[in-house]
Amino acid sequence: MPLIKPPSPPLPPFLSSQIWRWLLFFYIFFSHSLYAQDFIVEKAWLEDPSGQMGWQEAQAAPMQSFEGVLNRGFSNAPLWIRVRVAPTGISHISHVSHLGGVEQPLALRLRPAYVDRIEVFDALGGGLIGVLGDRQHPKLEDMRGLDYLLPLARSTEARDIWLKLSSRSTRQVYVEVLSLHDLSKAQLQQSLFVSLYLGISLVLMVWGWVAGRLQREKVLSYFSMMQFFGLLYGMSSLGVLHLLWPDWLDAALLDGAGSLFVLLTVASGIWFHLQFLQTFHLAPWALRLLQALLGVTLLNLVLLLVGQVRPALQLNILVVICAAVLMFLASFFTRAWVQQPHHLQPVASGPDFAKIWLVGLYTLLLVVLLITTTTIMGWLKATQWSMYISLIQGLVTSILLVMMLQFRAYTQKQQRQQALLALESSRLQVLHEQAAREEHEKLLMMLAHEIKNPLATIHLRLPTNLQGNTAIGLALREMNEVIERCTQTLRLGDGKLEITPRVFDLVDMLNSATAATTHPEYIAAQLPQTLPLCTDPKLLFIIISNLLENACKYAPPQATIGLDCRVMPNQAMARLRICNPPGKAGYPDAKRVFDKYYRSPQAQRVSGTGLGLYLVRSLIQLLGGDIYYQPKDEQICFVLHIPLRLPQHQGVGGEDAN
Repeated sequence: MPLIKPPSPPLPPFLSSQIWRWLLFFYIFFSHSLYAQDFIVEKAWLEDPSGQMGWQEAQAAPMQSFEGVLNRGFSNAPLWIRVRVAPTGISHISHVSHLGGVEQPLALRLRPAYVDRIEVFDALGGGLIGVLGDRQHPKLEDMRGLDYLLPLARSTEARDIWLKLSSRSTRQVYVEVLSLHDLSKAQLQQSLFVSLYLGISLVLMVWGWVAGRLQREKVLSYFSMMQFFGLLYGMSSLGVLHLLWPDWLDAALLDGAGSLFVLLTVASGIWFHLQFLQTFHLAPWALRLLQALLGVTLLNLVLLLVGQVRPALQLNILVVICAAVLMFLASFFTRAWVQQPHHLQPVASGPDFAKIWLVGLYTLLLVVLLITTTTIMGWLKATQWSMYISLIQGLVTSILLVMMLQFRAYTQKQQRQQALLALESSRLQVLHEQAAREEHEKLLMMLAHEIKNPLATIHLRLPTNLQGNTAIGLALREMNEVIERCTQTLRLGDGKLEITPRVFDLVDMLNSATAATTHPEYIAAQLPQTLPLCTDPKLLFIIISNLLENACKYAPPQATIGLDCRVMPNQAMARLRICNPPGKAGYPDAKRVFDKYYRSPQAQRVSGTGLGLYLVRSLIQLLGGDIYYQPKDEQICFVLHIPLRLPQHQGVGGEDAN
């Protein structure tokens, strides 16, 4: 029986999708430039410290060979570069330089597109055959593109091409000699890369601007600003400005624009990261150091404006290194958003965010910037990709920042929704509690009203000759006082007590209040002849009556209760002092004596509600005065300060004091 091979298991959806076909297509398309025929078979260089060396002298001077990108950092000294061009190129594959049996012309290609000046010498052309660079207007070039291009004559023999490179920025250059056919393919691929970079940068810039407007967050607007200057810098370093530079603008502006965009990109980047890190509660020392670095970027701009281009660019590199290190260290000392239980997390706190992601972002930024800056300074060997690593780093960092900012916006939106839900829940709870309190108060007011009427009837119908009549009357009086205090406290809590000021004599009121107490004969009053006041007499009578009743209730039997009143010197206040010796209840707690429902443990056997002194303080403060508990030796004293005239703002809801 033949064996039947079981079917192979299907590939996962990702592996069986079309994505691999697209990846293969892009790999074949963009990697084809690796097989472009470079006709340069040898490269060498020398430095001219004097800057006076000519072409003839350079040919006789010893040179150092190199491969790939020549990278010599910052210096005033020009570089002489010799490239040997072979008829068939380094791979000796002649068909690459032929198209349809016809030999293709050659072209010199120089990158990057921000070198100031490159002079090209060719013996076959009789010496100087062209000048390229930012200081040379693009309209004078024979070939125009994203890179510096110069047509070369073909030869059947190998020959040397000489280049003199002078630049106030980093002396970094990659030289190629390609056929026009290979050059067109390389430029097409380069254009696609440049378009992709600029398109993504433009999208990030517009996203930051729109999101900043909609969400009203300045950090997003600063991100858009950073992307804007990064876009200008990318257009300059990638040769887009060189390609599109108008004929009517001076070439010196093109050279200056590139340097200016570099400085503005660094300044806007530091400003954005400063604002971004501040959302994580940046440490004060890191904040001050970043602000100092931002000040140095302004100094760089001043140096550029006065013509000190190379010092400005060199100092700018140091600023980038310091900023990368400082932001990396600062990320460790931020209070990044930490996941917390929702019942412990305050509404105003930042969204959930793990600190490791913040540290990881600035670790990546530090590593890439260190590679970039050390390469620019000439300390590391450069490659074709390293010439654009700063742009790649900026783009990748921006994408990561967009992801973080989007996550931050999402979590903040979630928090706002939770806050709104919590606020609505609190509002409903308050309404429920308010309704319950109103029902409770209505019930208490109804009970107080219904109880007071029977008490009044009992008091009126109580026979005068009944045994224990005095004790019963006192009990009825105390019950009525409890009800009255509860009623007044309810009205005070609801704000329903109206202040009606009028002029009256305080001495007459004190005499009336004394006479209304249970033991007026024990009150020793020291009062002036007269003392006119302008305040609410009803509320003040409640205050004084409560104080006198408390003194009578808690003083020992037949003890003397002191009452004195006088006008305070140089103040529009009357001072009323009520003192009594302590009874069985002892001295009250000075910290709690005015608290609602407070009663000392020894006073529990005496009838009361614990509302009297609370009501007294609330009412006297409503009238613009105050009360103080000032115990003395063998005396419990309460001192009342009463304004002689009710303050104007206290009279709201009542009659005008005038």
